[in-house]
Amino acid sequence: HKLGWFTNKNFRKAMVHAFNRKGLIDAVYFGDGQLLHSNLSPAQGKWYNDAVIKYEYNPEKAVALLEGEGFRRDEKGVMYDPDGRKVEFSISLPSGGKTWEDMITTFKSNLEEIGVQLNITPIDFATLTRKMDQTFDYDAAIIGWGSSSTAYDHSGSKAMYLSEGIYHMWY
Repeated sequence: HKLGWFTNKNFRKAMVHAFNRKGLIDAVYFGDGQLLHSNLSPAQGKWYNDAVIKYEYNPEKAVALLEGEGFRRDEKGVMYDPDGRKVEFSISLPSGGKTWEDMITTFKSNLEEIGVQLNITPIDFATLTRKMDQTFDYDAAIIGWGSSSTAYDHSGSKAMYLSEGIYHMWY
């Protein structure tokens, strides 16, 4: 049933609207960061596109998007899907990375505000990639991809970005 959530465009939009990324920059990076609306920064020059859709932090809109898809909150504010299942999922991330864990803890707190429960599962990188690439035994995952170099040629990431790419791991 969770695959149904994640393949629903409005569910994914709701998760982004529920995420206070500016709050994350302030809390985790002490305000020393730039709010981005894609995985590319302006430092990437020709690869950067400021015209992408911007999903601003708006928990009310997140709830409205979910309600528009038949999700409902109970009297305690807990979110349930149209079939009455509590909206709860796990996110796996590489263990040992304090910054990753701090970022996901912020996301967890944001999702609690809209009634969604997020469980954080740190796991060693080899096991995580095996789950993502072979067994598919995970709800959601976060890993780094590419290079921090501003000279990085993003056309080399077509294997991830294109739907038919071997590393394209979402719908």
